[in-house]
Amino acid sequence: MKITYLLVFVFFMVLTGCQNLSTNINSSLNSSSSVSVLNPYKAFTDTNALDNFVMAYKAGKKEFTDRFNPNALLFTHNMEYYNGISNISQFFTNSTGSSLEFQEYKSVYFYRRTPQISYELGLFIDTNNLVTNAFSIIWRNTSGDDYKCTLLMWHKKDSDVFLTNEIEQAINKWESTVSLMVNASSNIAGLYCTNGIIFFDSEPFHVGRSNIQAFWSFVNNYRNYQDDHYTYFIETINSNMVFEDGYYSENYYGTTGFYTVLWIKSGNDWQIMLDSSW
Repeated sequence: MKITYLLVFVFFMVLTGCQNLSTNINSSLNSSSSVSVLNPYKAFTDTNALDNFVMAYKAGKKEFTDRFNPNALLFTHNMEYYNGISNISQFFTNSTGSSLEFQEYKSVYFYRRTPQISYELGLFIDTNNLVTNAFSIIWRNTSGDDYKCTLLMWHKKDSDVFLTNEIEQAINKWESTVSLMVNASSNIAGLYCTNGIIFFDSEPFHVGRSNIQAFWSFVNNYRNYQDDHYTYFIETINSNMVFEDGYYSENYYGTTGFYTVLWIKSGNDWQIMLDSSW
């Protein structure tokens, strides 16, 4: 397993003095007070995706859901998922949507993957209840410079434990498992949580091990299959949960691309709860 960190990106952050990027917004889905939103990561990109997202959050439920792409996936703090604007809108119409309340936000990591796709990781900070939620967002540009949310997941952050070595071991296990010829898809499915999800914004997503096994059936009896991962960034949410962002290269279709994974620790093993590739 080869782990590559974006040292150039970190160096750029230091040069620009943008390590601590936060914005007060006095936000609530039900609040009507005015808000002034700054652009906390203008140095890294010419988009205002996060600013527009937060302003829409402030404006109301309809405006907020309009900031999602049609086939977007919302993955909540309690492991529920909602696919498509209508389902996402229903979530934020219900009282459970209040779980995303925050008054400050912070962009911690931003990466432009392609001209159409960007990845952002940061914090939604509820100063009223002293709760900090880490978020992971995939932005997709569908028209002009209008970047909308294709994937949003968040969870309460309560730990800064350094878990890189454990995640590296989990990825090594992944790479060795996918290279097996016999019952490969079954073994791969076992690396996911029982209710794990594979998500691409351009096709239906796959939920549960049986569907995940079917998705990976193409590797059965394929000689010398390789799916190499190169980790760019790891964010520890707590001792049992990690966001990982990176780059992959596989030799069946001959494709390369980017991925975002939510790892969940079950017993002594790390399993994939959400696997999203782009």
